[in-house]
Amino acid sequence: MARRETCWRARGWAVYEYDALNRLSDIRSDPGAWKKRYDGKSLRYETEENDKVTHFIFDRGELAPEGSGSRGIQYIHGDDRVLCSERENMGMGYHIQDEAGSTLFILDRERNIRKSYRYDAFGRVLEERGNIENRLTFTGQMYDGGTD
Repeated sequence: MARRETCWRARGWAVYEYDALNRLSDIRSDPGAWKKRYDGKSLRYETEENDKVTHFIFDRGELAPEGSGSRGIQYIHGDDRVLCSERENMGMGYHIQDEAGSTLFILDRERNIRKSYRYDAFGRVLEERGNIENRLTFTGQMYDGGTD
């Protein structure tokens, strides 16, 4: 551990630890604990959230499949953003994004909204509806709930 910060959040105190390359490595707070592990290119390849491990695979810097155990999410990328994702429990989900690449909606095959987001100017999620799992939110970047 190279650096530790303790701060007050809406849900109580949280301790953030950073490694020697200033990458967030551990979070401990009232709702749980998170660990992040990185590869040699500083891409996060694994996250542990309250003893649940999720693995990330990158193909030329783009997030490919994501999974924990037998459950996983496959991403299909366009030129600079995710176009759709396939989930075991839902099938194909189509990502509708704004001009900055932020996910606004995820639609199913019948064009029903399965997930929706509303953000403030700094990327904080103001409103999230739907019960499917999705990490790619503001500007198409991975979001972890433990960091807010």
